[in-house]
Amino acid sequence: MNANSIPPLNTRLCRRAGVLALASGTVFLLVNTALWLVPRWSELAARSQANLRTEPITLSPLVRSLGLGLSTVYLGVLLWALWTARRLFVRLAAGDVFRTETGTLLRRFGLALLMYAGLGPLVGAAMSWIVTMQNEPPNRRLQLGVSDQDIVLALVGTLIVVIGSVLADAVRIADENRQIV
Repeated sequence: MNANSIPPLNTRLCRRAGVLALASGTVFLLVNTALWLVPRWSELAARSQANLRTEPITLSPLVRSLGLGLSTVYLGVLLWALWTARRLFVRLAAGDVFRTETGTLLRRFGLALLMYAGLGPLVGAAMSWIVTMQNEPPNRRLQLGVSDQDIVLALVGTLIVVIGSVLADAVRIADENRQIV
């Protein structure tokens, strides 16, 4: 059996995970859009993304448009991660495990998670300013905070980047050794 085509432990699981990654990205995008476009739901979206629970906020059409735009751009980073995960799962389901591209996709996925975690506090701060910018001066907010989820996501992203680099180096070394023999 060729070392480059060793199948993963569960091909069916990889196929299903690839479909789940694609479907969840689509659902995330649709839910985000609906939350900002439906007036009754936009307060929930604004408060959760700005991390403002009881502070006064103003949800004019401009604020809702800016909130939708910012949250969609931020969600785009997560969609990039999910699309990369889907491509990785498809490769693994096909048996392409020990290839340089697999390590590259792992690193790309980890980098996307790192970016998503790093942008989280900045997007939250920008969102807190957006939803309070039309308030009277004492009620305007610019709130910056880092959550435990941001830290854990950054650590997981870093771990995946390192594992992807190790896999890519291992594949390169194995290819060099095969050429020597």
